[in-house]
Amino acid sequence: GGSALDRIENARRLLEEAKTAGQTNSVEEAAKKARELAQQQRDVANDVRGLPSAGAGRAEREQLLDERKTEMAGEVQALQEDLERMSRDLRRDRAQTARDVQEAARGMRVGRLRDKIQYSRAVMRQGAPDYVRTFEESITEDLDSLSARLARAAGTAGSEGTRNADRTLEQARDLVRGLSSIDERMRDRENQSGAQSQQGREGQQGQ
Repeated sequence: GGSALDRIENARRLLEEAKTAGQTNSVEEAAKKARELAQQQRDVANDVRGLPSAGAGRAEREQLLDERKTEMAGEVQALQEDLERMSRDLRRDRAQTARDVQEAARGMRVGRLRDKIQYSRAVMRQGAPDYVRTFEESITEDLDSLSARLARAAGTAGSEGTRNADRTLEQARDLVRGLSSIDERMRDRENQSGAQSQQGREGQQGQ
């Protein structure tokens, strides 16, 4: 009985490991999101540089850029929260990936990336052109750094995932062999029991 329960527990654990295999995709998606944010920031920075020559249309352009920056700040915050959750989830099965993801999230938190993007809305409107340009370049550098860290984490997740998948597959094969063995023993027992019962009935009939 205990052996069968152990195997059921192993099956449950293997299902858990299969679930974490999907987390490689989550890290890759986070890396892709960081690349997209870095590209968005380049576009925004370019548009901000064009504000001094916008003339009468400056106020409207500022409003559109303000909205884009607000949206980006929200996306950065959501990504940071996703990374912090992901690093906790990965800690048990993929220690190195968890550390890489945690480092990326820490960089965002310590660098106050979301706050920086929010603050850049006021800088864009009121700052001197050189200061505005430097501030926008600083945000771009932060997002490029984040993107590079997450690209590294995605690479680590892929290699750790391959090792885990190989191990999980072998354990699953062992489990199937073990369950087949239990099934065969139970069938043998039933057959023996059926045969003994049949012999008992024939003996009674013979008397």
